Amino acid sequence: MRFLIFFLFITSCLYGQIDFEKEYEKQYEINITKEYLNDVYIPKDFEEAFAELKRLANQEAITKFKNAEEEVIRHRLHFGVGRWISVKWNFEAGSRFSHMMKEMGVTFPDDMTEMTLVSFHRHLNGSLLKLEDQSESFFEKRKKENEERKKKAKELLVKNN
Repeated sequence: MRFLIFFLFITSCLYGQIDFEKEYEKQYEINITKEYLNDVYIPKDFEEAFAELKRLANQEAITKFKNAEEEVIRHRLHFGVGRWISVKWNFEAGSRFSHMMKEMGVTFPDDMTEMTLVSFHRHLNGSLLKLEDQSESFFEKRKKENEERKKKAKELLVKNN
C-alpha cells in the first residue's frame, strides 16, 4: 500500500512538472504580447523604458542617478530600483521588454536588470549605450559560470570515486 501511495505521489509530481512547464511557456507567449501586465505599463524597447523611468521618478532622483558612477549604478542599485524594474516589468515570467532583451542574447533576469540600469545611466549622460557590447559581456559571463560549474562537478565526481 505504501508503495502505491508513493508511486502515485511521484507520478503526480512528474506530471505536475510537465504541466507547469507547458503553462509557463503558454503564459510567457501571452505576456510578451501585452502592453500592460498587472496594471503596469511594459515598455517595448529601451527608448520607451527610459521615458517610463523618467516619468516615474522625480527630478532629484534622476539627477542623483545621472551623477552617480556607473559601477555604483551597476551594483548598488540592483536591489533597489533594479528590483522594482525586474518585478514590475516581469523579467522572470516574461514581458515584451524582457523578451526584446532575450532576443539580444540577454537571458538571465539579473543581467536584464543590470543592462537596463546601465543603459538608462548612459542615456542620461549622453553616452553610447553599447547594447551589443553589454549583451556579449553577459553572454561571456554566463558561459564562464557554466564552465566553472561543469569543472566543479567533474572535480566532485573524481573526488568521490
